[in-house]
Amino acid sequence: MNKPLPRRFYQVLSNSAYLLIFWLLALILALSMESGAKYFEQTPQYSYSFFIATTPLYGIVLFGCYALLSIGYHLIVLEDCKEAQDELLGEIKEARKFLSSKGMKFEASN
Repeated sequence: MNKPLPRRFYQVLSNSAYLLIFWLLALILALSMESGAKYFEQTPQYSYSFFIATTPLYGIVLFGCYALLSIGYHLIVLEDCKEAQDELLGEIKEARKFLSSKGMKFEASN
């Protein structure tokens, strides 16, 4: 049961770690560049470090938007599977027949 994780998982994990390190270095660099600036104390929301610090939040919001659009699109273009529907209806009829033979009564259905 303990199968090794696929190689793609390790690639994604290592890329994420590299991006996290890059983001932290960029944030440290921006904070060190702006630490002595006078405008930084007055309006920190217009600084480079504020932009870099809020980038992951923007990324999460954009990922959520992409996920919702992707799910919505695939729900719209989803095709019906007639074979699976027929198979499921056949299994339901078979189960009803079996349970009826055991004495279970069903309400009339369409």
